[in-house]
Amino acid sequence: MNILIIFIIFLFIVAVYSLIINLIKKPALLPTLFTESLISYIANKKEEAIKKMEELVKMNSEFIDGYFYLIDWYQEKGETERAKKIAELLTLRRNLPKDKEAIIFKKLSTFLAKEGRYFRAISLLEEVIKSSVRDKETAVLLFTLYLKTENYSSAKEFLDKYGKNFFDNNELATYYAELGNQLLTKDKKEGKEYLEKSLKYDEKNLYGLLYLGNYYESQNNYERAIDYWLELLKNYPDELYLLKEKLANAFFSLGRYEELVKIYKNFGERTKKEDYYLEILEFYKKMENIKEAIDILENAKNSNPNIYLLLAKAYITLNDLKKANENLENYLKIFKKEKKFTCPHCGKELTRIMAVCLDCLQWNV
Repeated sequence: MNILIIFIIFLFIVAVYSLIINLIKKPALLPTLFTESLISYIANKKEEAIKKMEELVKMNSEFIDGYFYLIDWYQEKGETERAKKIAELLTLRRNLPKDKEAIIFKKLSTFLAKEGRYFRAISLLEEVIKSSVRDKETAVLLFTLYLKTENYSSAKEFLDKYGKNFFDNNELATYYAELGNQLLTKDKKEGKEYLEKSLKYDEKNLYGLLYLGNYYESQNNYERAIDYWLELLKNYPDELYLLKEKLANAFFSLGRYEELVKIYKNFGERTKKEDYYLEILEFYKKMENIKEAIDILENAKNSNPNIYLLLAKAYITLNDLKKANENLENYLKIFKKEKKFTCPHCGKELTRIMAVCLDCLQWNV
């Protein structure tokens, strides 16, 4: 009997000793595993990184960040289901810190949204928004899903209640503009109100100006439409492609096509962009008055070499191949000029890149 008691005590001591040793070793081992896992990932040894991170979370299941890494890495591998499963299991955890819970909900909602399970995703994202956690990506995704599901009442409430917490004025203007644009299909009056609201946050917002112009175009109020579109071009001259057909239709409907040419000419002179001159050329082609276009292009050709190409195109239309060739040659001359390089030390022009300037004898290193 005494021997049995001694044996039991011995086993107990061995077990306790092993436990103590593991507790001593584990804290030292965890940071090492974590570091090794990240190093493996950086070295593009993805499988090894995942294996080490899995080992780490097995040793310490409370290390939530480890699961986050695994979710991201499985996603990168294309193992979406496995990544989603981890996120789903994490949602079952109790008493998680709010910031960790928010990350879990956000990751899971992204999976759900991709699967088309929008309403489940929305419910998770709403929990994050209601918490003290302020995450811009979550806010954007939630608002986007409201629009996707045509839940416009929630979209309006969200922007009015939380918008300023997450977005700057330009972003708010864009979101109000998109909401207004979609509302137009349901209620034109309310849609217009939200479009106008977008410009109260940023009077130069591209989408607010574009959508309001489009709204007035749909109402055959071309005067107002033109006002908004020209304001858009004034602030975003590169966006002509959005408006050239709309502007042409609006001005022609009003019988003010000559005015459109003046506007394009003005923008062309201001921006030096050939796009505006191309529209002038196309306009006069329709009017069968190429010579007017040529006069404008000839005056503008020194501001942008590409206008020589437009001139060549115009002369071809008139079957004046001599003039067309002259303009093509002028265009090619500009781009065939020998490129010059300058020494950063003495300013000497070099005909080619050189490691040393033979004029001042300084090296470009």
